[in-house]
Amino acid sequence: MFFIIFYNIINFKKEYEILGKLVDTNTVPAPIELIEEFDNLYLIEEYIEGESLRSYPHKHSPYINQVSDSERMKKIHKEFEVELEIIIEGILSGISKLHEKQIALGDISPSNIIYNRDLKKINFVDLETAFSFEKDEVGNPDMLLTPGFSTMRYDKTIVEIELYKMGLVFMYLIEPYNAFF
Repeated sequence: MFFIIFYNIINFKKEYEILGKLVDTNTVPAPIELIEEFDNLYLIEEYIEGESLRSYPHKHSPYINQVSDSERMKKIHKEFEVELEIIIEGILSGISKLHEKQIALGDISPSNIIYNRDLKKINFVDLETAFSFEKDEVGNPDMLLTPGFSTMRYDKTIVEIELYKMGLVFMYLIEPYNAFF
């Protein structure tokens, strides 16, 4: 039990620090406060409005939600392609901003990406596995990862690994079969 609490305290402190470094990128929740109570540490951060990309394809992908009317299906496909382009550009732009600050997300998965359809905006959340390029040149291969959105290719650079993980997210948005990967 002590190890888990100690581990969480270290992770929350690191996450709070990283969120502070990234708040001006407008791609992560703003850190509000770290509260320590009775040997527990709580990270309070800004609430991000939107939908987790974990549920996105189930609700919006025309490949999953088939319609029998072919004209309506064409329209739905076109709308989906346009929105998918916005999401992909948002993810690529956001990751680029983080990398400019020498921060890698580590766990890139649909559950950790929020899309606000009204604002056409992407935010990254749950940065407990994020790390600094400056401090950790290769990251931690044993870090928490989401099955279907990771790689065992530690001979690659941080950027190459994160690009690969983004590719897995992009494929998931169309057809969520990442358990096969």
